[in-house]
Amino acid sequence: ACIVMSKKITALVTDNPAVEAREDRHFPQSHIVPLKHLVSRTTYEAMQLVFSPVINTIAVPMTVGMMFGFDGLSLFVSTANILCFNFNLVLINAATSWDAARRLVLMGGILDAQGKPLGADSAEYATLSHAGKLGAPLGDLSGPALNNFVKLVAVSAFVTNAQYDMTPENTWYIGVIFLLSTLGAIGFFKFGLSITERAISRSIQGRRERVEWEEGTSILRQQDQERRQQRRLEAQKRAEAARLKALEEEEAMNNP
Repeated sequence: ACIVMSKKITALVTDNPAVEAREDRHFPQSHIVPLKHLVSRTTYEAMQLVFSPVINTIAVPMTVGMMFGFDGLSLFVSTANILCFNFNLVLINAATSWDAARRLVLMGGILDAQGKPLGADSAEYATLSHAGKLGAPLGDLSGPALNNFVKLVAVSAFVTNAQYDMTPENTWYIGVIFLLSTLGAIGFFKFGLSITERAISRSIQGRRERVEWEEGTSILRQQDQERRQQRRLEAQKRAEAARLKALEEEEAMNNP
């Protein structure tokens, strides 16, 4: 979930004029609308990622209890505790090992083929730094999250223990219904909610565009967007010209 959230935020802020500061406004008015858009989108994405764990926390023990009885539920909870605890340790140790290796390189504890200590400017240190960025979410968030998740499943299982028979002869079909309902709910919140949200957004946007076209403000907005795009292209051209000039000066210095 952490990696998915970071990818969505990266895609949201990459070449998106809606989250850029408005050049025709002074601070703080230049940042209010972009920040509102950014906060609303990230809040929506974060809430969408929360629905699946919430549904699983409630539905998993009820599904297992109905399909396999209370004995099967007890075995499931015990096994899940053991597996999640061990996987939690694996994730935390993996993240810690990457960070420890990076610190060991930084302190000069690892030597290269010539017997010289590696430093902060080595390729190994850069590689371990990138690995640490991936390992930090695993050790700090994913591992503890698994531990908390299995605790919530266990609590939910034993709070609802009066609903289950010791053997599943009379309740297994209810467990199948719970399973299918859970899969449908997860699929809706993972895919259907996004489709519904996009459809509603397109409907609202289309209505707003019709009103702006009738009032004549859409032309002004389009002209403002064209001016922003033109300024952005000019800034890119100036940056490219400066880079080429710097390269030419460096080449002239190296080849007098």
